[in-house]
Amino acid sequence: MDSIKQKEGIYSALSNKDYKSIYSYKTPYGTEELMSNGSDYAVISSTLRGYMGLCGHIPKDFCGNVYVPAEFAHIPLPQRNVTLTQKDSETAILKFEKRQANKYDFSFIGSKKNSVYGEIRKADSLSFRKQNNLFILEEERLIKRAVDDSLNVMYIVYTNKSALIANNTIAAAKASGIPCFSINDGLMASLTDTRPVPREIALCRMPEYKLSDMPHSGCSSVLIADNIENPDNLGLIIRTADACGADAVISVGKQASIFHKNCVRASRGAIGRFPVFEFSVNEFDELINSLKNSGYRIYGSSAKATITAHNTDEYKRRAFVVSNETFGISDYMAKAADEMIKIPMATGQSSFNVAVAAGIILSQAIKFE
Repeated sequence: MDSIKQKEGIYSALSNKDYKSIYSYKTPYGTEELMSNGSDYAVISSTLRGYMGLCGHIPKDFCGNVYVPAEFAHIPLPQRNVTLTQKDSETAILKFEKRQANKYDFSFIGSKKNSVYGEIRKADSLSFRKQNNLFILEEERLIKRAVDDSLNVMYIVYTNKSALIANNTIAAAKASGIPCFSINDGLMASLTDTRPVPREIALCRMPEYKLSDMPHSGCSSVLIADNIENPDNLGLIIRTADACGADAVISVGKQASIFHKNCVRASRGAIGRFPVFEFSVNEFDELINSLKNSGYRIYGSSAKATITAHNTDEYKRRAFVVSNETFGISDYMAKAADEMIKIPMATGQSSFNVAVAAGIILSQAIKFE
């Protein structure tokens, strides 16, 4: 979607109101844009990832109207107070209002009895994070990116040695309403089991996307990660799919959790910004039925197949399956696949690392304009 003039409904009038592009988001389906006329904003997007990314670049202190695609208008926006004021079949108008940030009467955590310390300490448990839809970031670059990308950051805790101070991330976070607390080295070490001890920790809430939030029109490519038990591999798969332009990653079966610290770290900022779903084996039929009812053609991967990923582009909606390189895709996923594809290989190896395989398949299948 390269131009505001290509949209009908409310968007069709915006080109006559001096709207200009102020930020672009590149997708395989074209350049999506955030536009403004100096008082209001318009989000020109056909993908969920593009929509969330563009909304994140609207100034944090903005109050006013934002024109958005109607199919995304119901999705909560992190760090925003939003009211739906108008909607037609194509477009909705959201009113952005001033956000009231949580207020605390302290900025320094000096005791294990501190309430914020207790919340973050509990979140060091994977089961607690899964139950409460939380994830943890423990690296300066990842936390800076989370703030820059307007993820739902609940708290940042940092020592006086943190690079987040010098690069102004703490100042930017505070300005956007994210509570930030300094802490001494000893308490930081007791706050997390990670070693070496990080100099900063952010507790974030995972976006609660649903498969039904995916666009119902146009092209779409998703990656299914089947029985990926290693959290580092799963994180690399998610990072790779994000970089290749996939619309989502779906982790299914006997799997590592997307809430695992190693998965979050290996995804390099994709988790929390990029749609990622988890389905258990018991939910497999629900997943497959949902994909097929939405028009997705499912491609399993096998060395014995005869076609490759770049031969699949006659279909608008595609789901590509990768799995453990030792055992291949599961029997239930093989039965659900409409067709199998292969990755051509030279003699000498029998398989690729699963994240590498995902990158090869998606880079063949998804072409940027």
